Amino acid sequence: MGICTPGVMKCDNGSVYCDGHIGPSEEACDGLDNNCNGSIDEGIANTTAIVCYEGPEGTMAVGECRAGVRYCTDGGFDVPCDGQILPTIEVCDNLDNNCNGEVDEGFDNRGVDLVFVLDISGSFDEEIESMIQGIAPLLDDPITSTFRFGLVAVGTAGNGETRPPYQYARMISNFVPADEFLDILEAARMIQSAGMEPTIDTMFWTMQLYPFSWRMDSQKVIITMTDEVAQTVTGKTCSEISAIAQDELFELFVFALQPHHNTFLACVHGENRRLFTPAVNSETVFIQIKQIFDDLCIGD
Repeated sequence: MGICTPGVMKCDNGSVYCDGHIGPSEEACDGLDNNCNGSIDEGIANTTAIVCYEGPEGTMAVGECRAGVRYCTDGGFDVPCDGQILPTIEVCDNLDNNCNGEVDEGFDNRGVDLVFVLDISGSFDEEIESMIQGIAPLLDDPITSTFRFGLVAVGTAGNGETRPPYQYARMISNFVPADEFLDILEAARMIQSAGMEPTIDTMFWTMQLYPFSWRMDSQKVIITMTDEVAQTVTGKTCSEISAIAQDELFELFVFALQPHHNTFLACVHGENRRLFTPAVNSETVFIQIKQIFDDLCIGD
């Protein structure tokens, strides 16, 4: 039965022994019936599964990394190491994803100064309402506890002044804490609008000319929301805006209609992940803005 075979009885120095026989042994993962009971490799998976880990030396049991097991199948241990967790790219989630003993390293957890550049033109009314409703829950979220919020309206009616930064845009509020910003957003809907939305210029004015009290040690973030193509009344280009943002360490994001994304792409360093599509569903807006915060590793 199995590997068991008889031998030959021999006499040696007055003793008889069985020469050449193979008797039962402990079952092993080798495709043989080692214990000679008529079954092959039975019970191995629960008794002799082996621990395995294919990650770099020194990372097992560090951070999120864990060993797995290999089970006996078809006379050998499976190649897949079942259940192991290997190092991955570090992401902002308060975990040590790359298993180097550090959590969220390489991310920026400073406070945030964030300006919303909001298109108040009449054609954007529904989206403005959903934007406000989507932003509101984040103002009560612990993630924004270190935030300050400012507001710029673009598409405002002229007030007789033709020089930038006053033309078709207006700084509505300097930075305020999260719990004060919702009232400012609500009031912005009452501002008289005009037919021009120079969003390219307004991003420049927000970075360079409007008297925002940007903190030296904060992340500086500008989120522009519009339903129009990228526009300028001063001749500024998106490439110029992007270069200034990179030099001055501003993070730029744009909400624009999908057909208009290409007109803003150069403004956001050519990174599609910085472009979003406005939605009339406030929950979608909430998820979109939360994604921005998560990508920047802002807050807890």
